[in-house]
Amino acid sequence: MTNKNISHLIGTLIILWVMQTSVCLSITIDELVGKCQSAELAIQDVSLEYEYYAIPPSTLEEAQKELGAELVGVYKDGIVRHKLSSARFFEPNDEDSFHSPYRWRILSERSGTIIAEKGASWDDFTKESYDGQIYKKSTAGGWQTSTKSGLISERSWEDLRGNVLLSPIGFSILRFEVEGDRVLLSTLLRQKASKNLVRINDSTEKVGDFNTICAEVLLQLDTRQVPVRRLYFSIQHNYTPVKYEYLNPTKEGFQLSYTVEVQSLQSVGDGLWFPSSGIIQDGESPKAYGFRATSKIVINKGLKKEDFNIEFQPGTKVHDLVAGREYTVKEEATD
Repeated sequence: MTNKNISHLIGTLIILWVMQTSVCLSITIDELVGKCQSAELAIQDVSLEYEYYAIPPSTLEEAQKELGAELVGVYKDGIVRHKLSSARFFEPNDEDSFHSPYRWRILSERSGTIIAEKGASWDDFTKESYDGQIYKKSTAGGWQTSTKSGLISERSWEDLRGNVLLSPIGFSILRFEVEGDRVLLSTLLRQKASKNLVRINDSTEKVGDFNTICAEVLLQLDTRQVPVRRLYFSIQHNYTPVKYEYLNPTKEGFQLSYTVEVQSLQSVGDGLWFPSSGIIQDGESPKAYGFRATSKIVINKGLKKEDFNIEFQPGTKVHDLVAGREYTVKEEATD
């Protein structure tokens, strides 16, 4: 390659970089809201397998000290294996409401090896389902003698929201949909912007491997505005959110409460990405928790209500709080 060609190539790369930078700097709040809304509405269901892990993993003694309570055991190496399928279902809602009109059905499995005192260990398995009305839970495991138990009850979405927030859904653009206010991220940005409580920073910032812009959600405190959330959007991934910072206002300004950060994204559609790994970090603790996908992430399989159900295995003692009875699932008769 001649010096002239090298110079031309360098010049082209500089122009492309400047173009990309100018595009990201000129994005308006309305354009950002539109991109968020398109991504939110594009995902109707999601399925994947993943591992959830502690950084660093705790021993039983350390975990009991941290929680200030007795524990049966901890997961070996701090790792829990998960299978998750989740799908939206709709509820009537005022279009002008601040709340999202969506909820999520859930089918999840988690498994791992429990380490207890004096070197005792056993395999632990839990399966849960929620079809929008009925909740079921099936567990198996135990030291020396493995037991199987089941539960059927009517639970509200609020009871299950925490589990979803800790799943990969809680790292995605759908995070705000399953938080306490159940508000879509696009709705949050649009309504805060109408009160001049959103500020987009003028420069790009590196978050892991992502080039991002930052949108700050502000709180009006007397005569000053302080950020309570910082949202980082990856420019090269169609402004997919890759970091959520939660801030607590102080007299001096604010302090970091905790961070939810995406480490990698997987393409799940045209111009659409979903987190494939990430970390939750407490602002005042060296402890962190992360997840990493161990399968392909699949969206929009067309999951229906009947896909979110558990069939209890033979030998399971079931507490059915809906029907008000207890029973043990019997072995199927064989010829």
